[in-house]
Amino acid sequence: MSQKNSTVCTEEGQIQTVELEVERDKLPTFVDIPNLMLVAKIDGVKDRKMVRVLVSQHRGYIFIQTDQPIYNPTQQVRYRIFALNHAMRPHDDTFHISIFNAAGNRIMKTLVKAQDGIFTDAPFNIPDVSEMGVWRIVAHYQGDEKNAVTREFQVKKFVLPSFEVTVKPEQSYFPLNTEKFTFTILAK
Repeated sequence: MSQKNSTVCTEEGQIQTVELEVERDKLPTFVDIPNLMLVAKIDGVKDRKMVRVLVSQHRGYIFIQTDQPIYNPTQQVRYRIFALNHAMRPHDDTFHISIFNAAGNRIMKTLVKAQDGIFTDAPFNIPDVSEMGVWRIVAHYQGDEKNAVTREFQVKKFVLPSFEVTVKPEQSYFPLNTEKFTFTILAK
């Protein structure tokens, strides 16, 4: 798994940056938290510097956004997913999207590729006979199931509250020259 990168510094005190990339398939899979040993050696000098480096298997960040937090059955859920790299720049990578109903059953699974770091193409309708409760949209990068992101939303029947407002005058009629009239407002 070792990779050698050489850089030449011609002036004393000059600092250079060396970028190394670790291929995911070369990381040991049996280790929960992989570490790599980074070794810096100067040609012509016996001494070398070693440092243990923690390797993050997290491929980037995923943010899921829905158009509202609560839906009625038969409504369409519109959502978008933002995929960002470690520098918080748009990341055009492939990721899985799953939608789970309130009973925990997966009702949809798809593999998509973000365009300019955004995926917005797949609204879905909540069936009329759906189970009420908390539904989930889960997304993760391909091969990175341990770092899945979840967005929850509620599905419940919304019934407009019923109320009644009544205005009752003290008198059933008012002469045209009356300057003031009294009434009572009742709300139920």
